[in-house]
Amino acid sequence: FLTGARGAACLFVMLGHLVWEWVEGGSRPGLPAWTGWILGPLDHHHFGVTIFLAISGFSLALPVAQTGEVRGGWRAFWIRRARRILPPYYAALLFSLAVIAAVPGMGTLRDSRWDHALPVDSGAVLTHVLLLHNLSPAWLLKIDPPMWSIATEAQLYAFFPLFAGLAGRRSRPWALLGLGLALAAILVRVWPTADAAPQLAGAFAAGVAVPFLPVRPRELAQAGAVGAVLVVGYFCLFPVTPIDYPTMDVLVGIVVALLLGGMEEPILSAFRRALESRPALWLGERSYSLYLFHFPVFSLVRLGLDRSGVTGPATLGGLALVALPAALAVGELAYRLVERPSMRWGVRSATM
Repeated sequence: FLTGARGAACLFVMLGHLVWEWVEGGSRPGLPAWTGWILGPLDHHHFGVTIFLAISGFSLALPVAQTGEVRGGWRAFWIRRARRILPPYYAALLFSLAVIAAVPGMGTLRDSRWDHALPVDSGAVLTHVLLLHNLSPAWLLKIDPPMWSIATEAQLYAFFPLFAGLAGRRSRPWALLGLGLALAAILVRVWPTADAAPQLAGAFAAGVAVPFLPVRPRELAQAGAVGAVLVVGYFCLFPVTPIDYPTMDVLVGIVVALLLGGMEEPILSAFRRALESRPALWLGERSYSLYLFHFPVFSLVRLGLDRSGVTGPATLGGLALVALPAALAVGELAYRLVERPSMRWGVRSATM
């Protein structure tokens, strides 16, 4: 179900970016008002990243909680992480740089969402190579905007030994949750750019802590279900803006971690079946490649639609009919050629 959860989070982000590529801010010219009930939730696609981080913390901590040790030691852990993340990341980085350099119009500002990726200078390239681009608003969204979260996640991995060590001690998972919340609060105040969402440290810490909690899965499932209802109810009743993200990211991360911890309970059986469906598993297996490559593909299709004179709701239709399948195809190609071989290589190298 963890793979399916990644697939659901990835689809949420992709659909959000698809709508965002057309129009932002809740104004959808040419569409009836009732479509807001369908497209409105996609305005909050940022929380797909929050879900990703909570899943990441949970999936990394679960085997440690079950066995009491890190498989192969910390050296093997870092090798697995690097070879899981870096080859697809650098492939996507080269892809976006090639698109910017080779495709007319993709390297110039044109009042589109792709403008966030431009201009590209040596500082943007170097910081992306070093996974430090989230440290400055000047580089945060350059080259391929969704990549900001990869830098944030990679930096959170540096805290994983501390988090796992603290959570693994008796009665200390609660202390880890407190540490994660405190760390998130501190980072929000001192981080050089709020757009990098440093509060995601709290969501990641929640994911790490839950597998160690001395709480029965049934209680985790119940708490997660109640929390999910409350969070969704809040989103329905009150407007949520980026100002609310520091608080909501942590709350969403905690709720997701609780749901994951209780996913095998009957109360969540329908949800689990959905996450273990073939479409969810297919998306989940390719979620990392899809996440890395979808945005430049969307922007390429949008450029073609603009040049063809397509406007209004037809633009959204064109994106849905052309850009989404194209992104899925590119993601599948990247998964087969880069991501899957790098995962196999990482497993072999970590066990040598």
